[in-house]
Amino acid sequence: MRPIASVLLSVIFFLASCSQVPQESGPPIEVHFCPREDCAQLLASFINGSADCALYDVSRQVVKDALQEARVVTEQRNRHHLPVARAPLRPGLMHDKFCVKDGAVWTGSYNPTNSSLHNNIIVIHSKSLARNFGDEFEELWTGRSDRKVRHPIVRYNNATVETRFCPEDGCERRVLDALSRANTSIRFALYSFTSDAISDLLVAKHRAGVRVSGLVGTRNRWDEFDKLRGAGIAFVHNASIHDKVFIIDNRTVITGSYNPTGNGDGRNDENVVIISDEHISSTFCEEFGC
Repeated sequence: MRPIASVLLSVIFFLASCSQVPQESGPPIEVHFCPREDCAQLLASFINGSADCALYDVSRQVVKDALQEARVVTEQRNRHHLPVARAPLRPGLMHDKFCVKDGAVWTGSYNPTNSSLHNNIIVIHSKSLARNFGDEFEELWTGRSDRKVRHPIVRYNNATVETRFCPEDGCERRVLDALSRANTSIRFALYSFTSDAISDLLVAKHRAGVRVSGLVGTRNRWDEFDKLRGAGIAFVHNASIHDKVFIIDNRTVITGSYNPTGNGDGRNDENVVIISDEHISSTFCEEFGC
């Protein structure tokens, strides 16, 4: 009887957990890639006069003009680019890249600056996700203590979307958890990469037969990439890469502001978005050559 009771309890717990996951539908998730698309104009159009934005740096004039009536949190040393903005009193960088407005979220790896680096943008019209990002913005704006994500997992259209905020949510741990489930392939596009735990997992997956490959920016420290090369993992240097992307089994995409580094996980204000959806993954695969 004990095993049956245990199974019943597991089923009840599973059903209760599922019932707590918001189920939403709306416009398709938007994916954009810079610089071949005008990401500054896309962001300005999203803001359109008012929004709550956490942006590491802003120098594009079209975005600064759009932010005149917005609430903006930015990195302390970049405040001079904006007429009115706050910088959180935190030990690390305010490295987020997101805006929230009218039940929609704009995020990804893009800083609205004059750089021509390669980046990605995700736009999702989900009220639950907007509450997550809105809560995080209020924490940054008011300086109050951190709290847990209200809806860490949301079902939107046919996609499962997970959102996390660092350092309180442990971005490295969430990325490791997603990568650990890879069965066939991991493709990465990374600007900066110094996480021993993530590089060790990539090597272990490669040795287990998972196809691991990627693109890296040339401004990285070489420690982790020497490890990958030594294990026989193929990657290509591309000086334009500023993305923070993993594509898992051509099914799941990890993106956001989080670079897999010690500061990215333990000190900086960052966000991670994990999307499980074949269409979104195929869009990223077309861009990064899965």
